[in-house]
Amino acid sequence: MLKNKVALTAGIAILLSVLTLSNKRTVESETFYAMGTNLTISIAEENFNQEVFNKAFSEFKRVESLFKGPLDINNQEIKDIYNLALEIQEESNGAFSPYLGDVISLWQFDKTNKTIKTIPDENDLKQALDNKSINLYAIAKGYGIDKVAEVLKKNNINNFIVNAGGDLLISGKKFNQNWIVGLGSNNKSINCDLTEYAIATSSNLYNYYNFNGKKYGHLINGNTGWPTQAEKSITVIANSATLADAYSTAVFLDDSLITSITSNKKHISIVKQEADKLTVFNLTDNCKMKNFSL
Repeated sequence: MLKNKVALTAGIAILLSVLTLSNKRTVESETFYAMGTNLTISIAEENFNQEVFNKAFSEFKRVESLFKGPLDINNQEIKDIYNLALEIQEESNGAFSPYLGDVISLWQFDKTNKTIKTIPDENDLKQALDNKSINLYAIAKGYGIDKVAEVLKKNNINNFIVNAGGDLLISGKKFNQNWIVGLGSNNKSINCDLTEYAIATSSNLYNYYNFNGKKYGHLINGNTGWPTQAEKSITVIANSATLADAYSTAVFLDDSLITSITSNKKHISIVKQEADKLTVFNLTDNCKMKNFSL
């Protein structure tokens, strides 16, 4: 039996998939680009209309347009995500904030090619914080993943993975076996016997730049306007990509949230990695973590 192991790497999460099985059934994947990242849709169904890939991608692009540029806060979808962001802001004592639009622009994390020549002035940062310019991209990608999943299910696709920059929504099975998700370079994988779940990771290991010998990551503290410099990653497993995306960022910025989230939020698990130390909080009995190697 021939088996191909393919790693779809983006951020911390690595999706492992055996594409060729002994009965010739194959996982079919297509990759698109939106929201500044690759969106890969992998489907494990024997017969389906290939047009579903384009339908799903169109929905992801619709969400991108919804949250890009000036926001219509009266739009119900935007209002729902905004209210969720405000709840998490309160939970994190302001560390997670939906009001970082101008701050992100000052640090130029909204640009592909960062051209910053000097650190923003403290007065400019204070003004940017005071402006309370709304930016919901810390949640929008997860929400887009959930909407892609809705399109797939409406088209009778129930066994799939949606992977947007390493944030995943996993549904059903890879034919007769569970999907397997690996976590970065720590040689751990998660195998969950769940109908549907999502995994998102926040880390400073990839999206950052160095200036005058210091490393500035893209995750910004909502109280100070300064990028975090912590060398760690936070992975959240939840029942939706929206929640996984939001809480992975919030916990990265304020890991005192771990206790309250795992004790009060059903079906949320957290994996924290600092250097060689890996700590797992509240992993459900339906999920198993084990070693893997490529």
